[in-house]
Amino acid sequence: MKKISLYITPIISYILAYFITNLEEQIPLYSGSILKIYILKYCFYVFLGIFVCFFSKNLIVNSLNKITALFSLVAILIPIILWLYLIKNNYVGNFDNYFLVYFIYLGGYLLTAINFFLKKGDTL
Repeated sequence: MKKISLYITPIISYILAYFITNLEEQIPLYSGSILKIYILKYCFYVFLGIFVCFFSKNLIVNSLNKITALFSLVAILIPIILWLYLIKNNYVGNFDNYFLVYFIYLGGYLLTAINFFLKKGDTL
């Protein structure tokens, strides 16, 4: 279950970022519900914080697993490839929420790598 949540939480975060971005783009259409959109955006930030806590804890526990390392590398590279493809094809959109999710999870990967190398150095 821990490994499944390790792979699912970034995907759920990107999906939530997609919905928040769509809602922000519709603000000019629905001027009466702007407050609801901002409340949903703040709920997104709270859920993102909770997801990152679970993600970082599970990633540190499973850091020695080679499959986890492979999926972590794929999870770092796929968004970059996708963004470069979208930018090359002149897709202009609001990537703020996606970048926020990406760099927060990238920080989780970096924290795990630092902990892994510090623990590895202590055993020598």
